[in-house]
Amino acid sequence: MKAKHLAPLLFSTALLLPSTAAWSSPEGEAFRQIGETLHLQNPEEFFSYESSRLDEYGIQHLRLQQTLHQIPVYGRVLLLHEKAGHLLGTSGSFQTLTPNTDTPVISSADAVTKAAEAVKFAGSTDGVSVDLTYYPTSDGNAYLAYAVQLNWMGDDPGRWTVLIDAVDGSVISSINKIERVASKLQNGVYYLIDETRPLFEQFGSTIRTYTFNGGTQAESMVTDLDNSWDSDGQRAAVAAQENAGIVYDYFLKHFHRNSYDGKGSSMISSVLFGGKGSDAFWDGTRVVYGSQAPLDVSAHEWTHAVIDSTAGLLYSGQSGALSESWADALACAIEGKNWTIGEDLKPGGLRTLSDEADLHKLQSGEASLSASLDTAHDFQAHQGVPTSPGGNVPLTLHSLAPSLVHQDPTQPPDPPQQPDPTQQPDPTQPQDPTEQPDPSDSGDTQSNPVPLPHPQLHEPVIDIHAYAAVPNRAFYNFATAIGDRERAGLVWYIALRDYMTPDADFSAARLATLQACSVLYGADSDAARELASAWSAVGVE
Repeated sequence: MKAKHLAPLLFSTALLLPSTAAWSSPEGEAFRQIGETLHLQNPEEFFSYESSRLDEYGIQHLRLQQTLHQIPVYGRVLLLHEKAGHLLGTSGSFQTLTPNTDTPVISSADAVTKAAEAVKFAGSTDGVSVDLTYYPTSDGNAYLAYAVQLNWMGDDPGRWTVLIDAVDGSVISSINKIERVASKLQNGVYYLIDETRPLFEQFGSTIRTYTFNGGTQAESMVTDLDNSWDSDGQRAAVAAQENAGIVYDYFLKHFHRNSYDGKGSSMISSVLFGGKGSDAFWDGTRVVYGSQAPLDVSAHEWTHAVIDSTAGLLYSGQSGALSESWADALACAIEGKNWTIGEDLKPGGLRTLSDEADLHKLQSGEASLSASLDTAHDFQAHQGVPTSPGGNVPLTLHSLAPSLVHQDPTQPPDPPQQPDPTQQPDPTQPQDPTEQPDPSDSGDTQSNPVPLPHPQLHEPVIDIHAYAAVPNRAFYNFATAIGDRERAGLVWYIALRDYMTPDADFSAARLATLQACSVLYGADSDAARELASAWSAVGVE
């Protein structure tokens, strides 16, 4: 059985007056509701309860992690949305799975070593995060694996998640989440530290800026003796500091979000990393720049921080493209100047949301499906994959709808013998309860690992920046149709915060934005109709 994205019900703001009402026992009600929805007699065997949150519209959002033998399934989260004790809808995907084993053969220490070798990590592995997980495949199998997190700075910084097969130690997947794009006087020295905003008053947090001074390891506070900040390095630091403040103010004013995590955490920037002018990335704790820190780039990177703290989009496949696109969209909303990202870094910018050229490249096959291969092992993913003479998989917008929009982004494509598309379920439609899987089909624990073909041998690696053009254009279409990029940005933010899950694909993103729009403006509003048209115009239904 393939994973199915569960379509949320669209509901009107007329039913969503501010309320503090909530389920008296969110955890118990979540299991009861998901059991009824998926026809599971013992939903606790399939999910673990993570959290619940009551939003400003009186809707409670409950987060469930899919599990197998009490081990999390990688990237599989379900969200339940309720109002005054009534289930309004769900977001996410569910799939019954057959595990290859429930007992690892290699140790976690061996997994860390193999992960470090795969991504050429030369630092200390002391304190590296490593957790057991199941890696799901589209045919319903699940591989027991170790998820290893490796983070380092240096000439080529990394923020890697490497999945190591817990049976044979091979690399299943490797993803690098780093993408290469007010002052205070103290003791006679000025520092770039902002203690004037609410995050300091409420949490003792600050907005502050450091410098690598052209290196890649040690950093120090940016200082100035006369508060003029007129050297090249200081100007970059001032831009990073000022723009972090602008982003903070925007999040607070328009999203009622206190800092990137909504918890008032400090917003830290570091400049002059390696002396590279165009570098910028979120490393999980701070935004790092080279010698430039323009507002749109700053807003893009801080939005990645918000994504990490909300939907947690996987940085590969369609979910990775959505991560890039959401960062682009909110950056354009925050800057409010044009539809181009990074025009101050290079002529013409890095991406332009209003330009259909990127979509035309996807139509013609000019956009590379596999722009980069992270490890030698990933090269195997492309063996046997049909390509055009130029080496690109010739995907068009016509084929985009079934092949990219409706397929789970964390899964490999189907085998060469394609099934009849008329027999495939439409993930945008509510599921027929009679078609729900029998929970007993999940498979019993097996004492000996089942040999399964490795999924990565058939998994192409798409260029997430190229495919971000699809949701980027949808955002541009919507924002220009309603004539307000700030309202459009709010829809995108609410969709990200409340209705998107780590494995969201383009179709799920469309549903999430429609749900957010219906909450904000009504399911029958002009905005909702324009939003549906905006997605249809790029082939996402």
